[in-house]
Amino acid sequence: MSWNIGGTLSNHKEEKLVKKYTLLVLALFLFLMAFSLQAENENEEISLYQEMKDTNLWCYAQRTCWSRILRSADPCNTWSRPSWQDGPGAIQTPQLQGGNASHNLTPAEIVYYSVRENSSSELGFVVNPVLILTYLENASLLTQGLYCGDFEFRLLKSVGYAKDITKYNGFYPQIVASTYQWRLYQERELPFEDAQKLYPFLSMRSFKEVYAKNVRIMNKIAKTNFSEYPFSQGYYQDFFDFVGIGDIQKFFEVNNSPLKNKNLFKRLPLRGSEVDYSNMNEYCE
Repeated sequence: MSWNIGGTLSNHKEEKLVKKYTLLVLALFLFLMAFSLQAENENEEISLYQEMKDTNLWCYAQRTCWSRILRSADPCNTWSRPSWQDGPGAIQTPQLQGGNASHNLTPAEIVYYSVRENSSSELGFVVNPVLILTYLENASLLTQGLYCGDFEFRLLKSVGYAKDITKYNGFYPQIVASTYQWRLYQERELPFEDAQKLYPFLSMRSFKEVYAKNVRIMNKIAKTNFSEYPFSQGYYQDFFDFVGIGDIQKFFEVNNSPLKNKNLFKRLPLRGSEVDYSNMNEYCE
């Protein structure tokens, strides 16, 4: 009799323990579910945050914000300089006027329109777009991703043009000024080899190796057959009449370049960069 009572009490204790541990497991399960849902909500909010164009309206709890100012292709507002508005150096291409390049154009469009801006088929001076694309390796913008070094700083010096002159900082000023420089070299009848010494290529690989690689890629994209190692005039002018915006966009995609992002200049800059687009005094004259 006493044994049965003891056994009954023992079973009762075991049942209580089972219920207790069951409740603990259930509580843990509910906690993990709540944590998972919170993480999903945060990811959705971050995704929404990345897509917002007007970042002054909202910033995700200050945890993913470095600057509330969107990344700009022309952070120093070089487009507004008098010399870019009037006179022989004035920008003529409508798509590049009035600050439109700052946020409204894709990287591929900026390259294309800059090449067109400083080319004249009538005068015989045109700029090879693959030449400009090759010089993007000066800042490792072709093959290196967003998180290689300081991406925002690399954008400021995109093609290594006049790297010590701050008024040319920014993707758009770098590209359009570079195309202008290559046109001037042609007007002066300077052989490409001599011009290239005045505009040094900063990549560890030689210019000709990178150019040849890019020619192979663009020949496939544009269905052309230009030489990988052309004579002087070829470096200056090849591909001009055969490469459009879509071809340049495809070129960025093949290289898996961060420049393939069509909304690159409609997004916030990467957090942690030394470049703060809300305070560019250090980088602009």
